Amino acid sequence: MVVWAGLAPATYFVTHLADPSAAYPGDAFVVAFAWVNLVGLWGASLIAARLDALQPTLRDLLPGDSAGEPDPFRAVGSTVGPVVGTVLGSLLFEVADFVAEPGLALGLRVVPALVGQLAVFVFVWVMLATLFSLSRLGRLPLRLAPFATDTTLGLKPFGRLAFVGFAVSIVMVVPLAAATEADPRSQVVLLATVFLLAALFFVSLYRLHGQLVAAKAEHAAWARRLYAAALGPVQDAPTEETLSRQSASLLAAAELERRVGDIAEWPFDDWVLRAVVAILLGATAGIAARVVATGLGI
Repeated sequence: MVVWAGLAPATYFVTHLADPSAAYPGDAFVVAFAWVNLVGLWGASLIAARLDALQPTLRDLLPGDSAGEPDPFRAVGSTVGPVVGTVLGSLLFEVADFVAEPGLALGLRVVPALVGQLAVFVFVWVMLATLFSLSRLGRLPLRLAPFATDTTLGLKPFGRLAFVGFAVSIVMVVPLAAATEADPRSQVVLLATVFLLAALFFVSLYRLHGQLVAAKAEHAAWARRLYAAALGPVQDAPTEETLSRQSASLLAAAELERRVGDIAEWPFDDWVLRAVVAILLGATAGIAARVVATGLGI
C-alpha cells in the first residue's frame, strides 16, 4: 500500500531531479499527493471492510422479494470507474504536460504516474459509489428494525458508512490546504470541495432520512391511537375508579409515545451532525484567515 501510494509522487520527484526544467508541481504538493494516495487506499479498504460487515444487516433490511435483485452496492466493486478516472486524469496532466513540452523525463513519467494515480481514484470511486448506493438503498421498501431496540430502526450502520467516506475525504484534503496556502484560489476551491463533500454526505442519506421520518410518523399515529383508546373510558366515566383501572394502560401508552418520539430522523448519532458542522466552520474560518492574511501580505 505504501509503495503504491508513493509511486506517482516519487516519479514526479525523480524526473524533476533528472530534468529540473520539466514541469514539476513542487515538493509540498508531492508530499501532499503521497499523503492523499496513502489515506485514499486506507479509506477504500476501510469502506470495503465495513460493507462486508454490513451484509447480514443489509439482508435483514431488504424486502423479502428482493432475493433476485442486484446488490444495491454493486457499483462499489467496479474496476471500470477508477481506471477511466485515472486515464482521464493522466490525459489532463501527464499527457498534456508531455505534449506541451516533449521530453524524456516527462515521457518516462506518464506510465508510473498513471499507475500511481490509480490509488487516489480508487478511493474517489469507492466513496462516490458508496454514497450513490446509499441513496439507491433508500429507494427500496426496507424492513426497518423495531424502534424498541434501535432508535435508528437499523439504519445507523449506513449513516456511519457515509460518515467514514466524508471523514476520510477531509483527512485527505488537509495537507493540500497546507501545500497551497499561498494561493487564495486553491484555498477557495478546497473550501468549496469540503462543502461539496458535506452536501454529498447528506444527499446520500436523504432517502433513508425520508424513510425514518415516515416510519416515525406512522409509529406516532399508532401510539396516539393507543393512548386515545386507553383514555377513552376515563373520558366517558371520569371517576377515580375508572382512572385507577386505566392507569397502567395510560402509563404504558404514554411511555410508548415517548419512545416513539426518540426515533431518530437521520441514520446517525447527534455527534455526527456536530462533527460535520464543526468541520465546515473550522475549514471556513481557517481558509478565510489564510486568504485575508495573503491579501494583507502577512
